[in-house]
Amino acid sequence: MFYQGYQHVGRTYHQKANLETCGDSLGAQQHERFTMIDGGKFDGAKAYKDSKVCNMLMMQEFHRRYHEQTGITFASSYPGCIATTGLFREHVALFRALFLPFQKYITKGFVSRRRRWQKASQVVSDTSLTKSGVYWSWNKNSASFENQLSQEASDAEKARKIVGS
Repeated sequence: MFYQGYQHVGRTYHQKANLETCGDSLGAQQHERFTMIDGGKFDGAKAYKDSKVCNMLMMQEFHRRYHEQTGITFASSYPGCIATTGLFREHVALFRALFLPFQKYITKGFVSRRRRWQKASQVVSDTSLTKSGVYWSWNKNSASFENQLSQEASDAEKARKIVGS
């Protein structure tokens, strides 16, 4: 069995079950329409980053609680930059104009939506990617590797608070 933590899964989970706990545990403050982790003004790119951190924390806590007794593999992944979404629609026009070519030709981190789903399928089906509690990424040659989580995304106490009891 397998649980793959994606942003939409994390957002749905928090919206329906524990959004306030997630925000409160990370120091969020309520704003007019949105909750940002640090209490700042809403920023779409930062909201994505914050949801990614909450998702990684949630994945690790599920791994800690359930992997050994159930055998379910819990993982999160970064397949690459899908620069064709509306994520940066609120940024200045110059940034929006340069972001896609920068990702495609300079960092070579851009992936199409189709390629993103191929990588997600790989995490589910590739027997070399069965380790639980990890964050999978791909290098420029499309080889998968276990990525290092940031200190913020590795905080076990925050993870417990986000998932709750």
